[in-house]
Amino acid sequence: MLRRPTDLPRRARPIQALAIVVIASVLGGSVAAEEIEIHALLWLRPGADRVASLTTRPTECSVAPGDADRARRVELGRIAFRSPVLLGGLASRLELRCDSCHQNGRDHPDFFFPEVSGAPGTVDVSANVFSHGRDDGVFNPVSIPDLVGSAANPPFGTVVPSADLPTFLRAVVEDEFEGEVPPASVAKGLIDYLESLREEGCPSESIEAASFERDARELDDIASTLEWAWGRGDRDGSEFVLLSWRAALGRLHRRFPESISEREEIVAFSRGLGRIRPLLAEGSESAAATGALRAARRRQAEWLRALEPRAKESFYSASTIAAALGIED
Repeated sequence: MLRRPTDLPRRARPIQALAIVVIASVLGGSVAAEEIEIHALLWLRPGADRVASLTTRPTECSVAPGDADRARRVELGRIAFRSPVLLGGLASRLELRCDSCHQNGRDHPDFFFPEVSGAPGTVDVSANVFSHGRDDGVFNPVSIPDLVGSAANPPFGTVVPSADLPTFLRAVVEDEFEGEVPPASVAKGLIDYLESLREEGCPSESIEAASFERDARELDDIASTLEWAWGRGDRDGSEFVLLSWRAALGRLHRRFPESISEREEIVAFSRGLGRIRPLLAEGSESAAATGALRAARRRQAEWLRALEPRAKESFYSASTIAAALGIED
């Protein structure tokens, strides 16, 4: 059984105080944490442009496979790359994802996490903040690499180099973050996704806007991928995607201030997805799960259309973000 993003190993609970320290240092007392709770603000170097960090991202350099089945596996890997479900433990509770350090598979020069980073854009993958298995007692942060083209250049990793990607990914999840072994389909999808990150896939623009429309498409991609995985009889992969779907909904919810009452539809919808999880455990013969997934995808499309007009008042808007953070023109 996969662990929910909110579950936390008992021995890691004392480190929850670190999150409070990070929130206080990032927000600098200018805004209450409940007013803007987007986790990406937690991993920024002091003095970074917080508005830009929430409104722009480096563009992804992914080459779409010609084979439809592999294209689905790449999408499954992309979902895992952006999901806190993959890493587990404290990282999952803080909503750290592979994408937190490697934005769209690129580097992140403004990333900074106390006790883990040295200079901005670095992490100590052998620190004991997220795992005791890799703790070497030495503070030795390394630069976060751009992953474009990396799948073709072994060995992988710096502290404990691995000759192949499956071994490396397993070591990252289990040793570096004390997460659970992901389902086989998810692990394979991650490899396919990393192999798709190639220089020839880079668009002409190096920066893209973070937008409601983009995140709405991602939610539909997640729903579509879940239907595909379920149709293949992949129960474990389906459960992983369902949990990742709910995590993505949480990120969307935090983009909308409390004053926008329509955001509560996201909460109600996510709870409804939670009721689908037991149906997935019944196996591929469960027609109820198939029907519920299709209905959920339709319902999601409906409330996303209703919510879209409020995006200009949300934390997708640079002016709304700046006002919430107390930043003057």
